[in-house]
Amino acid sequence: ARAIGVSRLTDQLLSQALVSHRADAEPFETIDLRRVAVDAEREIRTLADRHTFGCTLVLPDELVSAKGDAVSLREAVKNLLNNAFRHGLPPVELIVERVGAGVARIAVRDGGQGLPKAMTERIGERFATSGITPDSAGLGLAIVAQVARSHHGSVTARIGDQGFVIAVELPLVEEGQ
Repeated sequence: ARAIGVSRLTDQLLSQALVSHRADAEPFETIDLRRVAVDAEREIRTLADRHTFGCTLVLPDELVSAKGDAVSLREAVKNLLNNAFRHGLPPVELIVERVGAGVARIAVRDGGQGLPKAMTERIGERFATSGITPDSAGLGLAIVAQVARSHHGSVTARIGDQGFVIAVELPLVEEGQ
C-alpha cells in the first residue's frame, strides 16, 4: 500500500511540475474544450481497471473554445476524473458546456456526496487531505486549481440533485476572437 501511495505521489509531483513549466513556457492557443475532454477520458480509460471504469461524455454539438494549453487542461481533467473514480460514486459524467455569459466549463459529476465542506474550502492547497494514502497523494485538486488560475479561470464545487459536480470554469472564446 505504501508503494502505491509513493507511486501516486511521484505521478502527481511530475504532473504538477509539467503544469508549472507549461504555464511559464507555452503560449496559449484557442482550443476546443470538447477535444480536451475526449483526450482526457481516453487516457484515463486506457489506464483504468476495465471492470470499474465507467464515464459518460456529455458534449455539446457546438464549439466550446477557450484560450489555453491543451496539455495542462487535460492533466487537470484527468485529476478530476481520478478523484471521481477513487472517492465518488457512479455514474460519472464528464461534461463540457457553455454557462452564463462568456464562461466555458469542463465538469465532472459523480453520484456521491462530494468533498466535506472543510475540504471544499481548501481546494487548491497542496496536501490538503489528511496525508498520503494509497488512494490520494493530496495534490490532485492543487494541480486542478493551478491550471485554472493559469488560464484565468476558477474551480467550482457543489452538491446538486444529481450528485457532486466539480468543474474548471474558463473564459469562453467566441468564434472569430
